Amino acid sequence: MLRKIALILALLMVAVTLFSCAGGEDKKPDTETSGDTTAPGGDKPMYDENGYILDRLPEKLDFKGETITIFYWSDRHIQEFFSEGQNGDNINDAIYLRNLMVTERLNDQLEFYGELGDGSHYLEWSQKVMTDVTSGTCEYDIFAGYSQANAYLTVQGYAVDLMEYDDIFEFDLPWWPEEMVSEATIGNKLYFVTGDISTNLIAMLQCTYFNKKMLQERDLESPYELVLSGKWTIDKLISMSAGVYEDFNGTGVADDGDIYGFTISSKTNALDTPYYGAGLVTMEKDEDDLPVISDTWNSEKTTNLLAKLLDWFYKSGDVYTEVGTKIFADGRCLFEFASLNAAFLSFNEVDFYGIVPAPKYDEYQENYVTAVSYPHTLYSISTGSQKQEHCAYLLECLASSGYRLVTPEVFTITLKHKYASDEDTGKMLDIIRSTVNFDVGHIYAYAAFNNLTFSMWRNCITQNNGNFSAVFKAQSKTIETLLQKFRQEFGD
Repeated sequence: MLRKIALILALLMVAVTLFSCAGGEDKKPDTETSGDTTAPGGDKPMYDENGYILDRLPEKLDFKGETITIFYWSDRHIQEFFSEGQNGDNINDAIYLRNLMVTERLNDQLEFYGELGDGSHYLEWSQKVMTDVTSGTCEYDIFAGYSQANAYLTVQGYAVDLMEYDDIFEFDLPWWPEEMVSEATIGNKLYFVTGDISTNLIAMLQCTYFNKKMLQERDLESPYELVLSGKWTIDKLISMSAGVYEDFNGTGVADDGDIYGFTISSKTNALDTPYYGAGLVTMEKDEDDLPVISDTWNSEKTTNLLAKLLDWFYKSGDVYTEVGTKIFADGRCLFEFASLNAAFLSFNEVDFYGIVPAPKYDEYQENYVTAVSYPHTLYSISTGSQKQEHCAYLLECLASSGYRLVTPEVFTITLKHKYASDEDTGKMLDIIRSTVNFDVGHIYAYAAFNNLTFSMWRNCITQNNGNFSAVFKAQSKTIETLLQKFRQEFGD
């Protein structure tokens, strides 16, 4: 599907033709430095009228009407890239205004071209990017895709190292998650970004939902208070869900018509929630900023956590292990692991739920940690683009403006007030958002590690296999070989 949007001065949107990057030179922007345009410490204010931090780029950068084409995945979960006009929907209108402000600031134009690119289509989607570059067509300046697509294209050599433009990107400012920069940077190189530039990052953050009515009926502790006191742990979650099961439909067997203490939204991404919530990772970094196998991956802690989950899932009788989002939405489950996306799609008609982070492993764990599901968007600059510096300015401005315009609509207004049923949920969402994890092994699972960095853990749970050490040992040589190849590719 070809979708185009051209946003120019004077609030006018017009259709434009595709602009090929072949043959053109990267235009240097003209900057206007009159008025409040200097960096913080000078004349430019640090905050806007609503208290949001401003970026340190010049107020005006003139790219003389040049067009940037963004190739995106059209089957993303939440609207993200463009709007054809204001229609009263808060997220749609915020995206429209963001793009308008950015193109006015840069004096450029945007074109968007979308193709199916989710977990079932991202390899075909990625092939279109590779063909665009190798054929010399170079129609795509930026590709914004399903997370594993951008990781795959990075390994294949089609993404620009964004650290070459670290004088443009302001990675110390809040629209770029600190963990993304520290964990996704490899060999001091960074090939993709996400953050307030993406609505789907917020939508894919993993969390724990709870049914407030069922909680009150059973006179259980407040998950909000447990989180704030540091006592929200996997053991606490398991104990609170105990004894809840009820044969609600009277069939004599546990099925999807009954009442449960816990369920999961899927047997894929949701299974990562307790793993990362416990502070476990698959990869860490060495002194050269290159990945190494984490000591926590095949650890006693991993084995202990797995044992807790298997007993809970398969022996307690309180857990429904099939896809259970409908059960929770129907008010027949106390707790569920799911992404924030469920608040948009599955729970938007109910008002009895609360949201808290994934539980910690124990009370000694310092921080809560949030996993992010794969269907989130990463942004990269194509190696085929002749406008790479322009693209860097565009991404920085989109993220900066998204932080002030779009995220408040998605996160503060939509999630905290429209769907969330109390103020405490908003506080929990702040914790969830600020603790997102970007494990290198998770991001590059398909691109570099044959999916072993998530499949071994998930398979142990779905197959009720408590011997993670044996599974890891069987794959350890393969993992080490793949890791060494990955290190060599990024260590050049």
